Amino acid sequence: MRIRNYILGKLENFQNKAPITIENYTIEHIMPQNLNLSPEWISDLGHDWREVQKTYLHTLGNLTLTAYNSEMSDSSFTDKLNMEGGFKQSALRINSYVVLQDTWNAKKIQERAKELGTKALQIWSYPSITDEGIA
Repeated sequence: MRIRNYILGKLENFQNKAPITIENYTIEHIMPQNLNLSPEWISDLGHDWREVQKTYLHTLGNLTLTAYNSEMSDSSFTDKLNMEGGFKQSALRINSYVVLQDTWNAKKIQERAKELGTKALQIWSYPSITDEGIA
């Protein structure tokens, strides 16, 4: 849990002149952890919804930060977007991709993971070692 908070916090605060205090937020699974998903979630995720949930539940593309975790709970994606304190009202940069979506499924999770992965490479660059450095 601490590692996830650290990663999401770094992604949020990278090059941010007004960084957030990560302790004020909790991790939200955009697609819920509940194995008994609502009909809305099943419809959004498609006929292989169980496999989508199993595969992408705890991945970077499906995780975000919120101060409204208990209010969001297992709500539909539309409700999570539009509720009081929902994603559309979020000032967090990490939610900028999420608020532009009208549905949440494997493709959206993959796209967001790729976007966040690109940002992660800017934060944690891969070390460059010359042949001489290896010897």
